[in-house]
Amino acid sequence: MTAMTPTASRLSRWLALSVAAVVTGTAGAQCSYSVRLLQEPLHPQCPASPPAEGVKGINNHGECVGEYLICAGSLKPCRWDANGNWYPIVIPGMSEGSAKSIGDDGTIIGTAVIGGTERWFRIQDGQTIITPFPCEQLYYAKGVAYIADGVSAGTVYCADPSFVHGFVQTAEGEWINIGLDIAPNDSTKVANASPTGFVVGQALLGFAGVDSRGFRWQGGRALLLPAVPGGYTSSASDVNRWGDVSGRGLYDLPDWPRGDPVKGFLYVDGVMQDAGFLPGMTVSHVDCINDLGQGAGASGEHLWSNPLFHAVLWQHGKMHKVIDLVTDPNVFQIPSIKTLNDRGEMTATVWYQSVSRPIVLTPIRERDGDVDLDCAVNLHDLQLVLRTWGSAYDYDHGPGDATNDGVVDARDIAVVLGDWDPR
Repeated sequence: MTAMTPTASRLSRWLALSVAAVVTGTAGAQCSYSVRLLQEPLHPQCPASPPAEGVKGINNHGECVGEYLICAGSLKPCRWDANGNWYPIVIPGMSEGSAKSIGDDGTIIGTAVIGGTERWFRIQDGQTIITPFPCEQLYYAKGVAYIADGVSAGTVYCADPSFVHGFVQTAEGEWINIGLDIAPNDSTKVANASPTGFVVGQALLGFAGVDSRGFRWQGGRALLLPAVPGGYTSSASDVNRWGDVSGRGLYDLPDWPRGDPVKGFLYVDGVMQDAGFLPGMTVSHVDCINDLGQGAGASGEHLWSNPLFHAVLWQHGKMHKVIDLVTDPNVFQIPSIKTLNDRGEMTATVWYQSVSRPIVLTPIRERDGDVDLDCAVNLHDLQLVLRTWGSAYDYDHGPGDATNDGVVDARDIAVVLGDWDPR
């Protein structure tokens, strides 16, 4: 991505101030979503089906990775192509495992139990690479996120010397202990990363992690996030290319039946935003964020015997229940969204025609100028074009690319202005 011109940068700042002045309130108009069914896992010996959170990652081509439950026993990693066809991932010597992340170049990151130890693996250009031990005695090494160019991030628990820290592993196999930059005397755990090298997760500060904080790391520079608004901890779950972060944190609620509940947050342009709750609910979490400025997760209520949650989409300070946006009547309940790509596609596991199925929800674009996919064409879309100015994409409808020609430039501004419909 090339740098903005001074004129584009000034105009982007003006648009940001204008948008901040006009955005208020609760849910308004939002695009509808179609449903793409992912093939159910197949196994010759016995039936297999995805667990409740079977899809763990989706890239910008619509390819997915995750895990499936085989013969009511161990979990195994798998992937789905852009057409929804399912394929197992075979790791030599693996007893169980999970695929966590897939890059736009097809590189897959995950974990596999080999010889009784959980190991970090990378599948790139047809080769499977099992990470070496970064310490003398390893309890586990969890690869959870792909960055770019063979670089990945995850968490390592070593027994000798004893520590739990977030790590980045380079394409050449070098280990970078990012925990030393974040909280050298406390534990750190990685949750996700962006192609621009941002890594996020949680630092378990103080005795038993009572003062836990989300963190964001890039190139040796670490930032500890504040506690969630109105709460006392934070934990980061995802990050986009600019370093905007999603997550959750504990907050006080009188007479809460079992511990304190969590509420979601979005950390955007250095400001911690309270994600709030659906009406009548007391729990929320924002599990993912994309380059469109969308966050997704769930809001609900922890009942003693039957927790009730609804998938939620956040955009421009507004909250939307995802089921209300879905056009397929066969989907009647969506408990949570776990993955979200930069084309606005979301994944979930739902009851579809009385069968548990993994699905991809795809936004229905009404106008080319609606580059942020909120079904209005306004200042938000102009701001996104300028924020992504000079970006080049190898997939359809990248952020800011109104012309869908793979480049964000002046022609995209012309399309946005031509489709103007602020609603």
